[in-house]
Amino acid sequence: MLVPSLASDGIAGSPVDSVLPGERFDDGKGQGGFGDGNGFGALNPGDSTGVGGDTGFDKDTFGNNDTEVHFQVESSESAYWRTGTYGTYTGTGWERDVERMSYGGPIGDGGLGGDRVVYEVEFERPATALPTAWRPTSVSGLTGLEVTETGSVISGETVEPGTSFSAISQQPVRDVDVLQAAGGDYPDDVEDRYTQLPDDTPERVGDLTEELTGDDETAYEAARSIQNWLRTEKGYSLQASRQSDHMADTFIFEMEEGYCEYFATAMTTMLRTQGIPARYTVGYTTGQEVENNRYEVRGMNAHAWVEVYFPDVGWVRFDPTPGGSRLEAQQEALESQQPDLEYNATEEGSPGEVFRPGEVTETETVEQDNNDSREGQTGDGYFDVSLNRTAVPGAPVEVTVTAEGDPVPSVAVLFDGERVGVTGSEGTVTAVVPETEKLRIELAPPDRESDADAAGGGFLNGADTLAAPADRAGLLDDLQGGAGSGSPGSLASQTDENTTVIDVETDAAVSVSGDGFAGEEVGLTATVADVTIGGAAVFVNGERVAETDADGRATVVLPEEPGNVTLAVERGPIFGQTEIRVPVVDLEVDAGLLAVPLTGATVELTADGEGIADAPVAVDGTDVTRTGPDGTATVRLPVSTSATISTTTAGLRREARVDGLVRNALLALLTSALVIGLPAGVAYRRGYRPRDVESGVRTAVGWGRRALVVVVRGGLRAVTAVSGRASKTLVYLAEFASGAESVAGLWMVFRGWLRAKGDQLAGLVPQRTDRDTANSGPDTDAQPVDVPTVREAWDRFVAALDVPDPETKTPGELATYAIEKAELPQDPVETLRDAFRDVEYGDQSSADSDDALLAAIERIEDRAAEPGDARDTNPGGEAAAERDETAQEPHDWTGTDSVARGRQ
Repeated sequence: MLVPSLASDGIAGSPVDSVLPGERFDDGKGQGGFGDGNGFGALNPGDSTGVGGDTGFDKDTFGNNDTEVHFQVESSESAYWRTGTYGTYTGTGWERDVERMSYGGPIGDGGLGGDRVVYEVEFERPATALPTAWRPTSVSGLTGLEVTETGSVISGETVEPGTSFSAISQQPVRDVDVLQAAGGDYPDDVEDRYTQLPDDTPERVGDLTEELTGDDETAYEAARSIQNWLRTEKGYSLQASRQSDHMADTFIFEMEEGYCEYFATAMTTMLRTQGIPARYTVGYTTGQEVENNRYEVRGMNAHAWVEVYFPDVGWVRFDPTPGGSRLEAQQEALESQQPDLEYNATEEGSPGEVFRPGEVTETETVEQDNNDSREGQTGDGYFDVSLNRTAVPGAPVEVTVTAEGDPVPSVAVLFDGERVGVTGSEGTVTAVVPETEKLRIELAPPDRESDADAAGGGFLNGADTLAAPADRAGLLDDLQGGAGSGSPGSLASQTDENTTVIDVETDAAVSVSGDGFAGEEVGLTATVADVTIGGAAVFVNGERVAETDADGRATVVLPEEPGNVTLAVERGPIFGQTEIRVPVVDLEVDAGLLAVPLTGATVELTADGEGIADAPVAVDGTDVTRTGPDGTATVRLPVSTSATISTTTAGLRREARVDGLVRNALLALLTSALVIGLPAGVAYRRGYRPRDVESGVRTAVGWGRRALVVVVRGGLRAVTAVSGRASKTLVYLAEFASGAESVAGLWMVFRGWLRAKGDQLAGLVPQRTDRDTANSGPDTDAQPVDVPTVREAWDRFVAALDVPDPETKTPGELATYAIEKAELPQDPVETLRDAFRDVEYGDQSSADSDDALLAAIERIEDRAAEPGDARDTNPGGEAAAERDETAQEPHDWTGTDSVARGRQ
């Protein structure tokens, strides 16, 4: 989400606000970001940032949705790309401590580890902050890096476009069941710093939040309640423009819509009012996956969100901004500016949910407790019994006893017949739920020992059993053991009225963390509702292998064989299981067509077809590289007879052997020697010497030039021929359209053309030599050597004419030109014309000829060779007469009137 915020007195200063197309960000103090301020948006977050401000753009122009790509990521997993985190809320914005240390190696992650992400980032905008997935553990490819105490990675100098780096991150566990059971035992330094609020923060923020989260038992439930309230009560809009001295308060109580900065600031503040550590984070959302595991991250993906702290887990991302609406706005912006692109972004927002344009889908649902599930089934007695949380075996619960809504003090409470305590002034007592599937809660006067009177029904089966008196005064006397306790008869009739039966939750959720390879250790966490289950037996495929500790965690080793594995936990009535897949790990090496030393080979490591990133690759036992985000790497083959390429992932070793390296190299050399040496030897035997090489090269160059000329000329001839044929075809079609030509005539012309082309192809076949035909006898059909074929005679006729582009003229047009313009004798010309027509359009063979044809062409050539004056003094004859008849009819000999005249 890109929001360029402009306050009335200048730029608000937010790194998200600053993503203005084509402009640099300045925080108003001359320092934009970590360095010199030369950068774009969230790639250069400053040490302080404002919240909100007027975008200054009409929403319909999408001017505040920068669709330019800021960087590209190739990643093994999708993620949010964080660039900065802020801990101090000022009311108008956020600040952060500037303590940082030089990056010198792996960064400690701490907390439960979830998915590992391996990725490569290539910048397309200047940057001082490196977009990394939380939690980054290692970065490579750049120097002069520093790490802030909140885990942001920054560069001492501006990183220019085109620069890239690689990184590995260990994401925290985002399993909802684990977060539910994390508890609220925060480290002192985390609690002190990340629950800070300005002293003048309006009290109504905390009051509203307490009301929203009053029924929530865990920090996770409180975060969900706040997030859902914001999404329900506040709309998403890029046109929001409010600023104030208390931005969270203003957004919560005075605004109806906003964008990510408002939502993230409000949620962080509301969580802090309830003592839950939270912080404000900026960066970019996932971006659009344009190829498998490759993402384009644009300016409009700049974003702000919340990180919430969970004990033993660490900081976990929550995104309160309505994700479906945000992605829908981005989709409209991109498709408006680039209609050919489809924006089908998918993002993992808060734990257990997925964002898509226009929708938010929950992938994990949590049934939050309500009072109905805690009250269970009661008799018709006067007293009401309720619990503060879901009853879980071994977990403490607070029991509240009321009468007509008022707390009842000094009442003994029994769990399954065993006295567990006496209610205090608030009518409450805390006790541990026994290992059972149903909990029977009974009430009794406080002056009896449970063990002594439990026989025969306990306190509810005797003269001192609690009963509902006729009036309130009698009730209080009864509770205090006074005179108004009622008669034994009346008490006995109330045996089951003050008994409550509660369903105890015994279905355990089993969460697994780790890569899950064969033979690898994985972490297991067992929870029921929001309670971790300690002391539970852990089973792998039915075999008991471990026991959970007090935090409900255990470490188990997966089987050596790939396949489905069932992990189960059990303690008393509690049972739960899950099934995971141990993948098949394969190593493939592609050395190309011929594996030879010193050439490259591609290594691919996969688990059930998915690439395994960041795995070490060794050649003959020496680590040389690591697999990239797609699980591939390139290695150089050694000078050896063979090479062993291996990888080791989580103790699992895979190797592949490439044999015949030297043999292949010798074979390649031998082949090269034959290809080069054999022609050289032949040339040497024929007298060629090295000094002749230069001459040979010059000759080859000359041949090449001549070949080029031939190709060009041939191409021109082909174009001309095609053009001529097209012109003729148009003539035929015009004649057919005008009725001057019939279908049979067109078929005769086409068949003649096919026959002519067949004769041309036949002419390309070499004729047998005289030796081949010496004994074949006389050829009675053979033509005399001095008699030309029809086509040869026609070619000689055309050569005698001086007409432009003869190949574009029909035989009739050429004959008319010869008679009228060239003044050639009419009879020979018509004889030759008719013979050529029979060959070109009829059934006559082009090889046919006779003495009349020879006489006609010779007469034409003789006449063409005569000087022009001699032709003028000719007695005239038929040609002269024809010239007289046609002298008044002008002709266009360029062929433009051919269609009008038709085929002659």
